[in-house]
Amino acid sequence: MGLAAVTAAALTDHSARSKMLALGGVDLVKEPGVLGLGIPIESVEVTEAGFGGQSSITFSIDDPRKSLDINDGDEIRFHDLVADAPLFFGVVQDWKESPAFGDQGRIFSVTGVGYDALPDWIRIQSLTIPAGTNFADAVQAAVAAGIGVGPLRAFQAGGQSTQASPIADFRIAGPTYLRLLVAVTLTNVTLRQAIAQLFAASGNVKYGDFYSAADVTVDGYLGLRVTGAVPFDWTSLTVSDAGPIRPESLEHRTNAGSIVRAVAITGGAPAGTGVVNDGTGRPGRVDGINDPLSLTADDLAARGAAYLLPYRIAVRGSFQLIDWTPSASTIHAGSQVTITSAAVGLAGSTYVIGSITKRFHAVRQDWTVEYGGLPPSLVRSIRRLLS
Repeated sequence: MGLAAVTAAALTDHSARSKMLALGGVDLVKEPGVLGLGIPIESVEVTEAGFGGQSSITFSIDDPRKSLDINDGDEIRFHDLVADAPLFFGVVQDWKESPAFGDQGRIFSVTGVGYDALPDWIRIQSLTIPAGTNFADAVQAAVAAGIGVGPLRAFQAGGQSTQASPIADFRIAGPTYLRLLVAVTLTNVTLRQAIAQLFAASGNVKYGDFYSAADVTVDGYLGLRVTGAVPFDWTSLTVSDAGPIRPESLEHRTNAGSIVRAVAITGGAPAGTGVVNDGTGRPGRVDGINDPLSLTADDLAARGAAYLLPYRIAVRGSFQLIDWTPSASTIHAGSQVTITSAAVGLAGSTYVIGSITKRFHAVRQDWTVEYGGLPPSLVRSIRRLLS
């Protein structure tokens, strides 16, 4: 999709509406009450996924005269014209046609996949990064060596993750940064796998658990967000049954089935080899990993704790915000949400937003917010098996 075409579409008079949805560079959102070719805004549904997830969009296109062509690879750009902020950016994944308008025309049903899939599409064939390299610099080197990077923005100018500099600097203290403890050779891996390997070889546990993970996604500006905390320019959401933003249909779930009680680590030295448990003494699943960088008892304890962290008891939930105007365009999947609900015993409890499913009206929106982590996903399960 040419940026000039999108810009031209965005600069046309949209005084009667608040959204632009460009397919292959052509804005197709219908003006309210207008018939003919175009996308009814009520047909649009966007699922914005948090770190490690995959965003998607679905919508329908009325094509009464069969005048529209959809092509493999057409870009989809959905933009909030009032807030001047992206709502979705990706490519067509699937479309189907159904007869309509007295069999003289058709309706397209379109599905798109977000560009947050890029870390799984980009591949590094062969690259060695020397020991001592700053972790953030190593990520940039992996991006530079990637196949299929395209227009991905991988800037890192220091500080926390922002739109301008999406890769955080992973500073530990003062002039000290997260660094690779050993040289890392990347061989035929995806960018997401490469970042995971670089982080595993870094000194995060050597300086205490400053960063338990390096979270990865791609934002609506094609920025590669790599961060160990909520991005600096993302804002939080607060909901309460006392208002002013009330959560509807709140469900708060606790899942004990995913707990790993212990991990057996085969380290690079006898002192770094052993079993680390969660301290509860309760029976449950025991995993095993090989970690050649675990050389001492401190390494063993720290790396075991870091492994067990994501497998603690999982709290997840969901709620809806019906017919509302978002308080900020900077609330994203990956932001934090603070919930107060006397009914389920939450008093200002804070969680990470795992995903937001958005449905649209002429001006206002309906949201379904999943918090406490991403919902179960076959894509992420397969990714874990392949990593």
